[in-house]
Amino acid sequence: MNREQLIERVKAEMPYLVQCRRYFHQHPEISAHEFGTKAYIRAEIDKLGLPVDEAAHTAQIAILDTGRPGKHVMLRADIDALPIQESPNNLAGPRVVCSENPGVMHACGHDAHTAMLLGAMKILYEMKDELSGVLYFVFEEGEEAGTGIADIMRHLEKYPIDHAWGMHTCVLLETGKIDLSPGPRQAGNALIEAVVHGRGGHGSRPDRSINPTFAAAMMFPNAASAFENRLDVSKRVTLGLTTIEAGGVSNVFPDTATIKGTLRFFDVEEGQHAMEVLKEVFTHTAEMMGCTVTFEGTEMGQKPTYNDAHAVEVAHKAI
Repeated sequence: MNREQLIERVKAEMPYLVQCRRYFHQHPEISAHEFGTKAYIRAEIDKLGLPVDEAAHTAQIAILDTGRPGKHVMLRADIDALPIQESPNNLAGPRVVCSENPGVMHACGHDAHTAMLLGAMKILYEMKDELSGVLYFVFEEGEEAGTGIADIMRHLEKYPIDHAWGMHTCVLLETGKIDLSPGPRQAGNALIEAVVHGRGGHGSRPDRSINPTFAAAMMFPNAASAFENRLDVSKRVTLGLTTIEAGGVSNVFPDTATIKGTLRFFDVEEGQHAMEVLKEVFTHTAEMMGCTVTFEGTEMGQKPTYNDAHAVEVAHKAI
């Protein structure tokens, strides 16, 4: 099958790809709970008769062994959605399909990723007599929450994989364009969960209480100022403080206030430095207000995604 024939073969599968993507979009499931998604994927794998290595809760690795010596190549897609309520309309008007699972939607493109991998698996299976080596089709659970990656990596250790390929949609690119650039392409992240400890009391006597809500609120502008002035401007780290949780009634000071959020970075060392600056700012702000702070869920998370330079070269030649 030459290049032109392959392109025509892919075009012929467009109805299948659209059907799969729309199903996943209508039936989104959050991390580690992708049971319906898993069943749909497994049914498609079983149609081809491929063996499956099950990993984690809902992750699956389908294996296509051509029986001929060659490279071991992994293709990967993530399958989970996000806990977000989907609007029935987008900027162009009513959506063609919308989430049927209240409070959950595919807002990060994983419905498209999964459909693409199923399409690639189907076409490559039909081409197996023209291929060599072994192909691994990895459907990763819980990418958003990191629930499955450790178990998947353990499962993959037994396979001598030469290359790993993963696709991600990008709203910055026009439809039909692909970005092939070496180096960091998707930001790493760090998780933030800081608990500010004060002393609760009645709202009429702030002098007899230590209000952690004020301290937590002051941490936001203080952190923003520190990020503006203390980080390397050539190595951007984004500060995504998203939540303050404190109290529940209007006339009572709570004992604690919790701040949550994330940092995003392309340079790991600068990401670690940003985390140190954030902890320092939070600690000193708390002390200034007579509070203390503990970092109970604050940790470095995923590292940035790097495109391997040799793999990018191979892709350039293919395209």
